[in-house]
Amino acid sequence: QPEKVLISLGINGGVNYPINQFAKETQTNQYGGKITRAGMGNVYLSYHLSKDYRITGSFYVSSLQSREIMEKLDAKYSSYNAIARNAFNSATLNFGLQKNIYINGRDEFCLFIRPELGLQLNNTIYDSRAYYSNALTDNIIFEDDLQWSPSFALSSGFEFTIFRHFLL
Repeated sequence: QPEKVLISLGINGGVNYPINQFAKETQTNQYGGKITRAGMGNVYLSYHLSKDYRITGSFYVSSLQSREIMEKLDAKYSSYNAIARNAFNSATLNFGLQKNIYINGRDEFCLFIRPELGLQLNNTIYDSRAYYSNALTDNIIFEDDLQWSPSFALSSGFEFTIFRHFLL
């Protein structure tokens, strides 16, 4: 590889956990406990303008599951194979600028701040009233509610150089 690398690639995956009003079920919270954890993924690409600045692009995919939706389906249908992915899905494409702040003047350890703007596609079957059944395969197919929205992401964290061209 060349001495100075101008492009960075990051791949992340993990679990989404509900927070705030969706996390806990209480008598006064009508939304609590209706969402359970599911997965997320992120591919991140950046072009290094200098040691301190990068142009960034990110593609996020996330999903959440709903126990309530599956309970409603179980109550309504005795036997089915639901082709209903997760209750909530989103895909986001963001672009922005990253600022690196090096700690103690060392190149191995830095704090970064990354604001990004983009477009998000949201998909839910939570409020979907329309679905149809395929009698041949006994499948229920939901008509998804797709909505586009603007997105803003603010990321921050630490980068630590493990060895040449690899960061943690």
